[in-house]
Amino acid sequence: MEQDVLYSGPMADTPTIALIGLGALGAAHLATILDHDPSVDARVIAGGERAERLRRDGMTVNGKHYDLAVVDPADRTLSPADLVIVVTKASGLESALADVAGQVGPATTIISLLNGVTSEGIIRQAFPDAFVPLAFSVGSNAGRDEAGFRYYSLGRVNVGESRNDPPSEAVARLDDLLTRIGLPHEVPLDMEAAQWRKFVLNVGVNQASAVLETTYGPFQAEGAQARAYMVSLMAETVAVGRAHGVDLSDEDVTRCVATVDSLAAVGYTSMSQDARAHRPMEIDLFAGTVVRLGTEHDVPTPVNALTEQILRAKEETWTI
Repeated sequence: MEQDVLYSGPMADTPTIALIGLGALGAAHLATILDHDPSVDARVIAGGERAERLRRDGMTVNGKHYDLAVVDPADRTLSPADLVIVVTKASGLESALADVAGQVGPATTIISLLNGVTSEGIIRQAFPDAFVPLAFSVGSNAGRDEAGFRYYSLGRVNVGESRNDPPSEAVARLDDLLTRIGLPHEVPLDMEAAQWRKFVLNVGVNQASAVLETTYGPFQAEGAQARAYMVSLMAETVAVGRAHGVDLSDEDVTRCVATVDSLAAVGYTSMSQDARAHRPMEIDLFAGTVVRLGTEHDVPTPVNALTEQILRAKEETWTI
């Protein structure tokens, strides 16, 4: 979906960046921004005890300490940010949007690095005057250890409107801003298809690995049942995407499988880690979306429907 955005004037010399969701991925992006230009007005949105801890302790990323400018969600005294970056879990999106409201004005751009293909629509409903392009992170490898946050690869942000040939004025301004703050990024010609290709990958390997509570390894063996299960999840997602008007093909499943094959066999998806730790999983984001859109477009999704049932049953057992 493309948005018509009216900008009132040139961007400030020192951009203002507000970030909500200071987990491993958010910390990696914030550290990259601060390393590139420490003068950037970078704000972390947090309240309560979390805010107190962040003000006191800052954050440590790849062994380097950073003091943080922490803004309470109730603070309405600051000018709106040029860019708001949302890096929460999907389950925290609604509360995150309430918390960043004081940072959003009519010239603000909001990018969501959440998984899935639905968060931008939710954000646009909350902030109809802001510019909310499609966005996702690809190639990142970040986590947390006893020393703080650590990332081995930041990857890049893919961002843009559904089609970017050529990019709109709003996308061109965002491209310039991301360059100025040092975030690696790309503007695909067909951004909607690019976002859905990552969705196909995640629906397959994230969910299958969560059901089996295993690493990437079992999905990399030719002829393995785990691999066949993952491919079935991906194939249903491609069929749903095509019915939804996205330019996808069977080759996209092949490419997604090749991506899985390229990953470290001992690594875990985030959803597998959540399953193993008995944390809430992003079921609505993956199988829930595929099944809902499949019903809407009359596309059968039996493997995703069963996977959704299994994952919900798994979560249910953790509370009994």
